Amino acid sequence: MTMELSAVLLRDISRLYNDADDYNVSLQVGEEPNIEVFKAHSVILRARSLYFRAALSTNWGKTEAGVFVFKKPNISPNIFRILLKYIYTGLFLTDESDSDINLIDLLIAADELSLIELADYIQKRIIRMSREWFLSNGVHLLNTISRYKMFKILQEHYDNLMIKDPNIFFECEDFDELNEEDLLSLIKQDNLHIEEISIWDRVIKWGLSRNPSIRSDPISWTSDDYEALQKTIHRCIPHIRFIHMSPADYFYKIRPVTRLLSKELDDDIASHFIIKDNQSETNWLPPRKPKEILESEIIDTRCTDIFSNWIDRKALDNIQQFNQYSYKLLLRGSRDGFDVETFKSKCFDKGATIIVIKLKGEKKVIGGYNPVRWSGSEHYIITTESFLFSIPLDLDPTRIILSRVVGAAQAIADSNEQWVGFGDSDLYIFRKICEREDYEFNIIDNKSFDMEDYEVFQVIKA
Repeated sequence: MTMELSAVLLRDISRLYNDADDYNVSLQVGEEPNIEVFKAHSVILRARSLYFRAALSTNWGKTEAGVFVFKKPNISPNIFRILLKYIYTGLFLTDESDSDINLIDLLIAADELSLIELADYIQKRIIRMSREWFLSNGVHLLNTISRYKMFKILQEHYDNLMIKDPNIFFECEDFDELNEEDLLSLIKQDNLHIEEISIWDRVIKWGLSRNPSIRSDPISWTSDDYEALQKTIHRCIPHIRFIHMSPADYFYKIRPVTRLLSKELDDDIASHFIIKDNQSETNWLPPRKPKEILESEIIDTRCTDIFSNWIDRKALDNIQQFNQYSYKLLLRGSRDGFDVETFKSKCFDKGATIIVIKLKGEKKVIGGYNPVRWSGSEHYIITTESFLFSIPLDLDPTRIILSRVVGAAQAIADSNEQWVGFGDSDLYIFRKICEREDYEFNIIDNKSFDMEDYEVFQVIKA
């Protein structure tokens, strides 16, 4: 008979983190004036980290009186303390409110110490961070991905983000820190939902940040200033779609700084705005075609990507790069009303729909997908494709619930009154009842819920 006592083993080893007195490694971490010395056991470090397995070998390790002495100036003490605790205990504890901890620096340090599982976990954690966090850290993160090619999870996520929502990068507080290659990738995107003159303004501001001696007002620019700025942004200029600016933007924003452009390009742009039906030989780029923006105050496109995967019966780890469904808002409770009559007037006979309910006092949404239609037939609609869901607002995949229909004969309660919903009682929207009957799982712990707001989207296949 074999008894599994791994939890006890981990608990006992964890005690060494705080209580042991037989350390044989001294780690000096950080740089002046922020240096801290940590004590550790070589056997633990070497067992948990390939980096320390090599660094503390008899061939590499430096010892003094039988103690390995090790310096790590490029990692801050705050970061190293978290990593050392993880090495000893397997626990990783930090959250978005911990302003002293930079998740990006933590990821770089975890990778350097060959803590592979932790590095993967931090990448997934970063992906789930809030929009506010991204607006403060997005460019630093993008530059990190470009510099450290091993962060495959983040690379795939931000490749998708560059395609799906490139506008968010223009909103980042640290936009001017964007490296040139990433800036080029961004302004090449056809689906930017931003005026062309704003892209030009951002490129100029980015160029000025790399030439701090040049003043922001073009009136003060010297010939040397023009030459330096043109040299900085010259690779960006071919990707600016000048002829898709307004005449006013051209006159007030481009014409005063045409010395940044080649004479040929300057002449062609001027001809376009001055001469009607001008037939230029310049191969102009077409207008940008921004992706449809999701109109919602409850969810964002990450949720609709999840819905699309579920509709196509794909796993969450296979999120589609190009979403083949669009989601048109039909009703928002806080805007249109929470009564059944409003639902009937706005949502009946619209084809497939998704209902999303924001729960009062909870950081999650619940809802369901009706692949057929609502019509008030007072009958159950038979389908095998409907589903219910519960999604935390931080999109933690371990807490996402997908509940597919198992009782297809009662999949959709197509009521004309208060009993609109899914299953026999699995989710009644207006009765606020949620008791599992015809779907795989409960989507909430209680049998009823309080609704803060709700939205209904028409699901349209491209």
